[in-house]
Amino acid sequence: MSTGRKIEILKKGNLTKCSKYMHNWRQRYTVLTDERLLCYEKDVYPSDCTLDLFLCDMTAFDASDPNNQNEFLFDCNGKTYRFKADSKEEMQDWAKALEDAIQKSKTLQV
Repeated sequence: MSTGRKIEILKKGNLTKCSKYMHNWRQRYTVLTDERLLCYEKDVYPSDCTLDLFLCDMTAFDASDPNNQNEFLFDCNGKTYRFKADSKEEMQDWAKALEDAIQKSKTLQV
């Protein structure tokens, strides 16, 4: 019997993520829930999770890089994460969804 609440998926799709050590760009299937940002090597959700971040731990967000309009960055637990979308419109959709989810997670904490 499950006693937990149902996880709400807010957005999902392919993004390109910059790796933390080699700084190579790798395509990741990305899932934004009402509590977390998750990345997978393939679109076989929920297996092969390569990144699992709580939204309430995110402290900064930037989608205004003038040199690369499809890239956005955010900080979580002292680390900066970089993602790229295939288009400016897709980046804006992800940025809005992520900003809204981060804001909502912080208001629920209080």
